[in-house]
Amino acid sequence: MPLCNGLKATVMIRRFLAEQAITMKQPYIVCLSSFTADGTRKKAIEAGMDYFQVKPIFKSGLQTILIKA
Repeated sequence: MPLCNGLKATVMIRRFLAEQAITMKQPYIVCLSSFTADGTRKKAIEAGMDYFQVKPIFKSGLQTILIKA
């Protein structure tokens, strides 16, 4: 069992970078999930993720993500 999930990890990364006043370009964080229940996308974006992609992911979907990054 992991110590934290992607949502918690994203919050930790964003908080750490903000506290350290790091001025580098922020990492582009993508949520890749098979769980599509109501509110899942909203929770990911609120946690600080930049994009939400539902599995399975196809080449065109990956291209879209990389272009946005």
